[in-house]
Amino acid sequence: MGYQVKFYQLRCIETEDNGEDETWVDFRGGRVWGRGDVSKGDVINVNNGPFTLSNSGADVVSVWEHDDFDPDDHLGDFHISPASSGRGEQVAVFRGDGAHYTLTYEVRPDNWYPRPPAGAPRRAHANAPPKGKVGGALAHLLPRRPVTALHGAGCRVSR
Repeated sequence: MGYQVKFYQLRCIETEDNGEDETWVDFRGGRVWGRGDVSKGDVINVNNGPFTLSNSGADVVSVWEHDDFDPDDHLGDFHISPASSGRGEQVAVFRGDGAHYTLTYEVRPDNWYPRPPAGAPRRAHANAPPKGKVGGALAHLLPRRPVTALHGAGCRVSR
């Protein structure tokens, strides 16, 4: 049996730069969200996936921040494996280079996610708020879903 991961929300708790970050999210080296302007307190509806997990172990999701005049900042990696299937929505934590981001995701068996007919437009997760970003004072309007926070185990932060 194969497994898939779906990414739901990216939350910025602290930016790497003063003001806005130009952040993006990669999964196995391919971009799954961004590059977008993100401020402290923003919640971005990524709503992307599902993506098939490899059978070789853990796949890596990374968060990056763009810089114009020096190398881009790697804000961290998180390893996602089929072992986290069936635990509901979970939270990956990224704390590199002074920034603090979280990414909500879910791992399920590959036959769980409904597949749209070929050529059909992608639809957002049934419980997801509208596309775009909601931050600061409006964050309380987002639907609250149970999540499991993972700190440390399975998380490697690069500096």
